[in-house]
Amino acid sequence: MIPPTGSAHRTPHPFTLVFLGALGACAAPAAEPLDLDGLSSEIATRGATAAQVAEALQLADLRALPFERPVVEDAPSYDRGAFWYGSAIAFNGELRAARRRWAEASAFARSSGAPESAELEVEASGFDADDRDTWIALTFDALGLLDAGRSAAARELSQAEARTAWVELESAAWTTRIDVDRARTELGATLARIALLSELLASSRASVMRADLLFERGRLSVGESARLHGMVGEVAHELHKQQVDLARARRGLADVAGLPPSAPSLDGPTRETLEELFRSAAWPRVPEARELFDRSPLLRRARLEFAVAEAMLRDEVAQTRPGLRLGPAVQIMSDDTLPGGVLMVDLPHASALSGRVEAARQARERAREEVEEKLRASLARIEQSRTEYDTAQSALVEHALPREAQTSAAWRAARARFDVDPTAAEEVGMALRDHALALVDLFEMRQQVVLAWLELQEVIGPEPRPLPGDEALATSEALR
Repeated sequence: MIPPTGSAHRTPHPFTLVFLGALGACAAPAAEPLDLDGLSSEIATRGATAAQVAEALQLADLRALPFERPVVEDAPSYDRGAFWYGSAIAFNGELRAARRRWAEASAFARSSGAPESAELEVEASGFDADDRDTWIALTFDALGLLDAGRSAAARELSQAEARTAWVELESAAWTTRIDVDRARTELGATLARIALLSELLASSRASVMRADLLFERGRLSVGESARLHGMVGEVAHELHKQQVDLARARRGLADVAGLPPSAPSLDGPTRETLEELFRSAAWPRVPEARELFDRSPLLRRARLEFAVAEAMLRDEVAQTRPGLRLGPAVQIMSDDTLPGGVLMVDLPHASALSGRVEAARQARERAREEVEEKLRASLARIEQSRTEYDTAQSALVEHALPREAQTSAAWRAARARFDVDPTAAEEVGMALRDHALALVDLFEMRQQVVLAWLELQEVIGPEPRPLPGDEALATSEALR
């Protein structure tokens, strides 16, 4: 800055910084401390009824939902997905955090790239009426007002980051939906195994009671009785393991649905849950690699991360460009007032910023290579899912189903023989154990089919859609 000729040495007024701070200050949000009692009550009663879930779903921000909005009915079928999707959209912790991250990024984007603050400078020298000299200047960020230079680069960077946060929210919603179905699959399979093993043990009671009676009468040896009880105990132990797994599966569904462990809805699913998912697990058309860029949440995010890296490079380059501030000035003297102007040019030293530009360029190339690697990894996951699906289907059709039918027939035949032949006690125990193992294997294979199908669904993503543009950013109007 070059002051007018003839001015004396000037000392900044101490009120200048205070004045500028007051001009730029904005109202601070009111303090909102944690209400621990309220939080505890809300968590304990969350999702107690389907109506509460439906109301929470109505209040949820669904603008980045990449699939059809679920409809939660007053009396939902807990074996179907709608209630659980709705609960997860409303309450899932990761999804709520993704919404907040998008809101943070979009709020920042509304301010980023704005012109730098105006600077008011007041300097005075001399306090006698005869030699008083006051210098007042007000400068503005000229390039920022024109949305050029560093401001434009900063705005583009923040908008690119906001778009990435938007796609991350889409991805979180899609992943949450898949995780809901994974949890339902595990719970449904466990419930099916528990139900069938319980039925099997119940059907064995008559044979066990007959064996005990024969043992008391001396018609069954100690070894024969012990072997029968041992094999019945193996089946009972397997049932106990499944009941332990049930607690884990219930917690898994509660976690992904955002519900407390005491939610009544967690008692709603039955073994039909797995059957409903298994009926849906038909192998879909697998999109080509190019289509994956418009569908896969992982690749959509990678594309926008590359855009962020490009914008960061542009921002670093902009920092090497000169900055320009302009504004009016006036010098007030005891006997005259001289109007004028101020021109301030910020000239960065190129060597001081060249390393940052090169680092940003390398980061952009790293982002490009990450897009390539994520496409390769996605194609590998698709192939792995295909292999696992085909293998599980083949094992189900060729081994698990025939084995279940054969062991079921053997179990019925063994009981019928034992009813007339006391020496068939061990045969009853072996048939019971074999049928129990066949049932466990059958539902494990059905579970594997569904899980492989869900893995594929997660990789390929929902229907193709364009990447979010500027219209996807949260403007003040969109947030109202």
